Amino acid sequence: WLHVCGNIKKITSNMFDECNIIRIMICSSINSIEDNAFYGCQSLLDIALPSSVTSIGNCAFQKCRRLKKFEIPSSVTSIKKSTFSNCVSLKEIIIHTSVTSIEDHAFADCRSLDQITIPSSVKMIKDYTFCQCSSLTQVVIPPSIISIEDYAFAECTSLKEIIIPSSVKSIGNYIFYHCTSLNVIRLPSSIVSIGNNAFDGCQSLAHLIIPPQVTMIDNYTFSGCNSLISVTIPSSVTSIGNYAFNGCSSLIEI
Repeated sequence: WLHVCGNIKKITSNMFDECNIIRIMICSSINSIEDNAFYGCQSLLDIALPSSVTSIGNCAFQKCRRLKKFEIPSSVTSIKKSTFSNCVSLKEIIIHTSVTSIEDHAFADCRSLDQITIPSSVKMIKDYTFCQCSSLTQVVIPPSIISIEDYAFAECTSLKEIIIPSSVKSIGNYIFYHCTSLNVIRLPSSIVSIGNNAFDGCQSLAHLIIPPQVTMIDNYTFSGCNSLISVTIPSSVTSIGNYAFNGCSSLIEI
């Protein structure tokens, strides 16, 4: 065990970058973990953060490849950019309702993470947040979310079903790109825009109803959806982009 105690108030940037630490105990004197503090600690198995910690920096635990479980203290309000990206063994993450923002790439390539509950305090799912979480089968999206940005769930190859709440107004480019197991998705009528390549490569998707406020089906939206049988397009749609249905070899009804 490594004990971080005494009069230390913060773990500064890159303090333990690429160290061979296995377990860490952090005392309640610590209130901040700065950028890259434990970046690349590939032997790290266990770390417990006290409630005194109010800030965790960018890339703080990136590439901690053996870390399996993590609880974010209820005193923390933001999960920063790439905080846990490439934590390939991370299976369980506990996020409290104190968290109001999850920044881009926060959990990218956490390929052992199989489910996650996003707290109702969060407003947006940022770019690449869960990209390449290849074991993710279940995501609970709360009704507080208003926007899901580019590549948010791209290459989540085990994701089978997702329900988007009616609070969401837009979904970004490549949002479900190559989600090859996705076969059920419900888009609420609140959605006004769907980004390009949004469902590109969703090989298991068979049916989809496009919400009535959408005016454009963008480039490559359904490209490579070779199991897609039917798409319901509302009268509000006035434009269909290039290669929108490219490779939809099963499509019989539109």
